[in-house]
Amino acid sequence: MKEQKKERGLGWWVTTVITPILVPVVLAIIAFFFNLSQRVAKLEGQLELLKSQRQNEPLKHNQFENLIRERKESIVKPEWIQIPFTADFQAKWQNGGEPCEIVGQSGKNSLELKANLQGADSFVELYLDIDSVNFGNIKRNQDNSVNLTGKTLRAFVRSNPDFAGDPEHRNGVQFIFKTEREGNIDGTWLNVTPAMNTPGGMEVFFTVPDGDPRSQKITGISLKFTIGSGSTKNFVGSFFIRNMEISSRVS
Repeated sequence: MKEQKKERGLGWWVTTVITPILVPVVLAIIAFFFNLSQRVAKLEGQLELLKSQRQNEPLKHNQFENLIRERKESIVKPEWIQIPFTADFQAKWQNGGEPCEIVGQSGKNSLELKANLQGADSFVELYLDIDSVNFGNIKRNQDNSVNLTGKTLRAFVRSNPDFAGDPEHRNGVQFIFKTEREGNIDGTWLNVTPAMNTPGGMEVFFTVPDGDPRSQKITGISLKFTIGSGSTKNFVGSFFIRNMEISSRVS
């Protein structure tokens, strides 16, 4: 007599067939979404970091630029030595014999120079004898001249009345560096600008050139005011010179 086959119920199918197949699939799905969530979180973190870096980038860049600028200025920014107007200044001129004179100090670090300039190319100089000035750490030569190679001289000047002159033949201001025997170094001619009529005045400056042996033997400095060549304008009035300074090291 043959054995009858037992009916395979639902339990058997669940434990024997479905569970071994379904459990790994479910675990794989769970693992997939878990890994996916971790990657999303990581990407979100990286995105936030990137946003933060981008937001901070200009500030960091500016800070870096500021550090570079401060470092550069600490290396090359000149230290200025004030030239007192109690030093031995003289008025020198060439204008057909009309007198020019230093009236005196018109305020703190300011000097008034009266001038009567008649005709083209006439000028007046505010001359400074080097012997009368202490230039701080700028060393003197044995003959008492000074080496001003690479040094910058500057001052602020204004006039009363207007020194603009003929617009076709501009009046100018410049520094002149003088030596005992080697000849003069003429500073850059600066055309008079409207700033010369302002309270602050017009800045006049010149850097003594490198490679010129005359710059090592300076005995005098002049600030020169000149009527332009070809001009028909005259000038009768005053120049006011303020804050004449020289850099104590190369600028």
